[in-house]
Amino acid sequence: MCLGKKAKRFFLPLDNEIQLAVAEILTDPINSKVLDKKKIGKNEADVFVIATAKVYGFKVVSNEKYVQPIDVLIARKIGIPNVCQNLNIPHLNFLEFLREQNWRF
Repeated sequence: MCLGKKAKRFFLPLDNEIQLAVAEILTDPINSKVLDKKKIGKNEADVFVIATAKVYGFKVVSNEKYVQPIDVLIARKIGIPNVCQNLNIPHLNFLEFLREQNWRF
């Protein structure tokens, strides 16, 4: 994919720290459930978003729902909020993000 010069400023380079953080996340049997093995190619970016937040100290914004801990062990897939909580990474849904930014409509 070819990105224009202006679009490139919205992306961070995929550096070694992020790649190592991805590997660390995926070696954990629970956190690795952020990838839905039945939908390969559909949700693989989630783990990179989480890893980037971990490396750079960012917050993650998504509208995914937290899966109760008792269900995590049997779940095929868990959402971004679960992995963020496991790694102590702040997670906000979109409305929480808007409020935190003091955006008014």
